[in-house]
Amino acid sequence: MKTLTLRNAIAFLLCLAIAASVLLAFAAESRDTWLGTWEGQYKQGFLDTALVVEKIDGDKASTVYKWGTSQAWGIRQPGEQKLEAKLLDDKTMQIEIPNNSGIGIWATVTYTLQDDGNVTAKYVNRYGSFYAILKKK
Repeated sequence: MKTLTLRNAIAFLLCLAIAASVLLAFAAESRDTWLGTWEGQYKQGFLDTALVVEKIDGDKASTVYKWGTSQAWGIRQPGEQKLEAKLLDDKTMQIEIPNNSGIGIWATVTYTLQDDGNVTAKYVNRYGSFYAILKKK
């Protein structure tokens, strides 16, 4: 049976530190993929949408959620709203859109990075779930 020497313990801890720093660098690079403008259209209702990811800090992101007009949905004016997103993991980001009153949540939008480089958006409110594919601009 081998005994753990101070030298072996230090070498082991150094290896762990290097591995951790590589993993952290990879995670930061993965999250940087989100930065920029993503545009698409919800399939139901023909509503244009965009997500601008301005900054990522840990598991939070500064975003601007944008929407176009839709006769089917009764949306006559395009708009945008600055919102904080939460990164659930490296491939999933979620925003909560507040009610017009500012009290409560109108909808939750979950964005997921796909292997093809696009992002899927799932918009959920009391009326149902709506889906879009967004491409980076």
